[in-house]
Amino acid sequence: MYLIDLVYKTILAIANSDIRGNIKPSEIRLLINTTIEEIYESYFYELNRIQNRGNKGLIEQGIGNISDRIREKLDHYKVEFSATLQNDIISLPKDLRYLESVFVDNSEVELFKNQSAFRINKSFARKLYPIGYKNSGNSIVVYPIGYKVYQVTYLRKVKMPNWTFVKVRGTEVFNPSTSDFQDIDMHQSEVYNIIIKTLQKVGINLKEQELQQVMAQQQNIEFNQEIQS
Repeated sequence: MYLIDLVYKTILAIANSDIRGNIKPSEIRLLINTTIEEIYESYFYELNRIQNRGNKGLIEQGIGNISDRIREKLDHYKVEFSATLQNDIISLPKDLRYLESVFVDNSEVELFKNQSAFRINKSFARKLYPIGYKNSGNSIVVYPIGYKVYQVTYLRKVKMPNWTFVKVRGTEVFNPSTSDFQDIDMHQSEVYNIIIKTLQKVGINLKEQELQQVMAQQQNIEFNQEIQS
């Protein structure tokens, strides 16, 4: 089962059975996307919060030291990318959201916040201690020169879901075979959270246990309809 279809149909069924009146399917699809963006960005809020604590010496730094629950969700977006350096410049992937580490020829690059800090520390750079900074062109300048290969580990951007359909007798019917279809790009454990937060946007508040009961009833209804058809 596709997660976007499960989420979309559940929200549609609950929202349109509520006394607040019907909500257009296109509005629900937009609200789902907005909710997913909010949940995704909350990971980085948590990431920054924990790193700030680390900077104060309260906990160790790094993605590996985030609580297991957050780390598991973030790992869904972790990517390792390797390529050849061109003119001592590392080209960053277009889908990069958070940069975790950069290596050149198996040596980790120490990244500085700006060009000024980079220049100040150039005299300390060695072949086994490369340094760099991110410039305005979404790339990293590395020093010393002469490295051949780089590897970037990063967290990519979330892909926005797209519930695609065909119209049959005026009714939208789910069709995941279209070229622009995109399932929900999140850890499966977020399904309930996506539904609950989307429903809250239209004034419907459900707890997870209540949602589980509604979804079970909905699945039974769909199962019976399939048997009778």
